[in-house]
Amino acid sequence: MIKKVSLQVPKSLKKSNPAYAEAVAKFWMVIASIFIGLNMFFVLTLMQMTPRLRVVPQILTTDSMYSLQLIQTEPFENKMVDKDLIEQMIIRFYLTERHTRFADAREMLNRWGASGAISYLSSPKVYREFYAGLGEIIENIDRLPYTQGIDIRKISRHNDTWTVEFDLYRLGSGISHKETRVAVLESREVPSRRFFGTKFSNPYGFIIINYTDTQKKQSVS
Repeated sequence: MIKKVSLQVPKSLKKSNPAYAEAVAKFWMVIASIFIGLNMFFVLTLMQMTPRLRVVPQILTTDSMYSLQLIQTEPFENKMVDKDLIEQMIIRFYLTERHTRFADAREMLNRWGASGAISYLSSPKVYREFYAGLGEIIENIDRLPYTQGIDIRKISRHNDTWTVEFDLYRLGSGISHKETRVAVLESREVPSRRFFGTKFSNPYGFIIINYTDTQKKQSVS
């Protein structure tokens, strides 16, 4: 008589098993703890390095007379040594944005629009006067028959009043024109203009509250 023997294949470990789930959870907890530890290490390292970092708030050169650039290595404070240079840089930037013109409507509106650089650096009164003075230029900027730029020659300051002498250049149809103008600007620091997005380009909430410019009278020899 032949006896039948049946063989059973062992079943694989079920993933629904509580012991299996607990082991997987512990594994990922260990991995997560390692990554958290590494992240904390990197954050602490960066915090130690931060005071040594160079901050470049604008496009720079090292010549303070003609430059829009300043390399600043100390924290921005009201009593810092280079505060006057930073404010001169903002004045240069403001005048350049205000007087530069070329036939690109999108770029000009980015500079001159309600959320542009001129609006941000001006009091509401100064900005309204500037925008009203543009007249038909806004509507016809794509057909502007000339380009315009400036070269700042001299900046002087008395308290919060700035006097800036600059050459204004206009080129169109092969004809160039140059005139020397003098701008007088009065500045203020407004805390509400300080926020994270511009803490390097305008760390003090610097704005222009009065602005005039006139053509410089040429001396007669």
